[in-house]
Amino acid sequence: MVLTRAFACAAPVVASDIEGYREVVTPETAVPVPAGEVDALVDAVEALLADEPRRVAMGAAARRLAEERYSWRDVARRLEGIYDRVTGTEAGAQAA
Repeated sequence: MVLTRAFACAAPVVASDIEGYREVVTPETAVPVPAGEVDALVDAVEALLADEPRRVAMGAAARRLAEERYSWRDVARRLEGIYDRVTGTEAGAQAA
């Protein structure tokens, strides 16, 4: 949730390279660092702060990713698909 909120704000991210985050980040949106390695975290943050064009590009890519994968419209569509599979119905069949 934290990463997707940052992405929605067009914020570039430096994130621990952990299982849950790996499913969310892309090379265009975040800089992964080994979990618990403070020096790697510092280096990544310093490098990102020193490179404004990269920050801007990462922020824009993060916002696009948030809109494509994590908008409420997309979440609702995926949830509807899950309900359809569980109940054996097709989307929109109940509305007819």
